Amino acid sequence: MSMTSRDRLFRSLYHQEPDRLPIFSPNIIDTYEPYDPELKQFLETFPFDAFAPVGELMNPPDRLRPADGEEQDATSRQDQILVDGYGCRYQFKGVGLPYSLHHPLAGAETIGDVEAFPWPDPYASAPETGQVIARARTIHAAAERMTVVGVPHIFHQYHYLRGFEQWMLDIKLNRAVHEAIARHVRDINLALVM
Repeated sequence: MSMTSRDRLFRSLYHQEPDRLPIFSPNIIDTYEPYDPELKQFLETFPFDAFAPVGELMNPPDRLRPADGEEQDATSRQDQILVDGYGCRYQFKGVGLPYSLHHPLAGAETIGDVEAFPWPDPYASAPETGQVIARARTIHAAAERMTVVGVPHIFHQYHYLRGFEQWMLDIKLNRAVHEAIARHVRDINLALVM
């Protein structure tokens, strides 16, 4: 008898032998060119393990709300300016995820600048939080799939806040600012999933 995706992953996490390695479907991003037919067939037919996303506790760039004053119109997705919970702004530029246009911490030079930033409150009750909790309980009761809760990836969120080039420079030249921003993003993510 084969294991459920949840059992398979738990056994692997606890260093016990599963019936096979847990393998989850890769994150496929749209491209201008179609995928190779053999790759497409593999992705459509391989028995990947399943996890159950319960929702996002802070929306990632591909599921953002329109910025204040922007009209929500599905036909003009390319023209929409989107904003996340940190105040970063994005716009779709063709395929893949939206492109980060505005980095609210781009000009931060000191730890004081980082601390003065209006960081989102992870304890503020968003309307979606109750729905996420209810869905997580339902998935847990079914005991078939692992529950996945979405929070911003610390590295992506950092470069959305600071800009990719500035992020690289911070790592080498401005460790104090780098660590302060990374600590805030980490603490917010931990608060969201606890």
